[in-house]
Order: sequence, then C-alpha cells, then structure tokens
Amino acid sequence: MCASNRNVTIDSSSYGTSPCTEAQLEKAANLGSIEVHATIKGGVATKIVEHYRS
Repeated sequence: MCASNRNVTIDSSSYGTSPCTEAQLEKAANLGSIEVHATIKGGVATKIVEHYRS
C-alpha cells in the first residue's frame, strides 16, 4: 500500500514489506481492506505491519 511505484510487496504470510509513513498507515487502516498489527515493547511501537485481506 505504501510502495512509491504503486506495486504492493508482501511476504509469504501476506504482510506488507514496503515502508510507510504514519499517515499512509492510518489512511489504509481506515479503508477496511487491511489489518494493522503493531509490536509494542516498553510502550513504543517497534514494528508495524499491514496484513492484506482478500
């Protein structure tokens, strides 16, 4: 969803692999076409990924 060339890249588990800004991630999460998962350590997000649904 965040690839600059509009080509979505995903891993074998359908998680996005392109870097996103916070604004891009929020916009996509509100569209309902993806789920957003965050890894939190010590109250800080250390990894945020999007999961695509068909």
